[in-house]
Amino acid sequence: MKNFVLNFTSVLSLRIILGFFIILVSSFTCAQNDTKSTIHENVPVENGEPLPEVTITIDKLNNLTLPIVHSYSAKVEAQDQAKISPEASGIVNNIKVEVGSRVKKGDILLSIDCESLNYDKAINLAQKKAQLASVKLAKKQVSRYTTLKSKGAATQMQIDEFSSSADTGTAQLGVFDANIRKIEFLLKKCKILAPFNGIITQKFVSVGEFVSPGVTLFTLMNIDTNEVVVNLRPELIKQLQNNISNAKFTFNGKSNELNIKTIIPAINSLANTQEVRLSAMNPNLLLNNANGELIWSAGLALPSRYITQREHQFGIYLHDPKSNKFPFAFFPLPDANEGSSIRIDHLLKGDVEVVTSGLGKIGDDSAQSFKIVYAN
Repeated sequence: MKNFVLNFTSVLSLRIILGFFIILVSSFTCAQNDTKSTIHENVPVENGEPLPEVTITIDKLNNLTLPIVHSYSAKVEAQDQAKISPEASGIVNNIKVEVGSRVKKGDILLSIDCESLNYDKAINLAQKKAQLASVKLAKKQVSRYTTLKSKGAATQMQIDEFSSSADTGTAQLGVFDANIRKIEFLLKKCKILAPFNGIITQKFVSVGEFVSPGVTLFTLMNIDTNEVVVNLRPELIKQLQNNISNAKFTFNGKSNELNIKTIIPAINSLANTQEVRLSAMNPNLLLNNANGELIWSAGLALPSRYITQREHQFGIYLHDPKSNKFPFAFFPLPDANEGSSIRIDHLLKGDVEVVTSGLGKIGDDSAQSFKIVYAN
């Protein structure tokens, strides 16, 4: 009896275990059948399994672009650089400036002892006075002899002689007046004045020297009219004109904003360039003969790594977050070249969203599962 109970218990346990195993296998099979049934017939598959989800990265256009910068060698030249010479002769008795002195227009640079000119003026004034008396007398004689002639007491020849003397004397008075005006002019030039604001760059005279017209005393450079000079090809001049608002001259770590003053209407046949002269907003910062760089920005460029090709056409993919369908659209860039960046700020606004990676894995297939990630 005891053995029967044991055998019955063993058989029952075996049946329970076998039933549990059958249930487990059935559940696994059903689950496997359920997974396959969720695969959409349009979803790309590989070896019977859906392709993994693709990550597509997008970013704002203004985070991707770089400024298009032009940089060319340029030089500072003084528009006004004068050699100062005297107009009067004499001994230098005072010098007010040295090399490096800053002067303003009208400042006295040097004075000359012009006492000899005062003597010449006095002599001419005395001669003029004597000549006036002679002319006055000659005119009286003409009047007197004219009266005598009417009475038969004088001849026409006598009248003509006195008339000629009066005319000659009058002409001589003009010479004396001219001499006096010239002397007075030269007396004003006994003080050498600065013709414009500037800096004395050279000095060639000392106190006690005799100077005369034509001898260089100083070299004066006008620092208020320093200009930046650059030679550019005609197409670059057009770009500079369009972007002059951001053009700068840089030298020794400092920059100066510029305006185009003039474009010389002549082509250098060897270099195919034209000379452009630019004025500075702050010319005092421009050092004469300084060699620096003319820099300007001509828009924003999109690097070539963000440009793709579709059906022999270069362009970029834009993201439209409002689209309910495939939210990407191809934007062609007809002027783009392989491996080169392209100016784009005049074509698209900076806040548009551009696909930067991932879309090439699915192309235009909207059935492919993907997720969008914004670049940091």
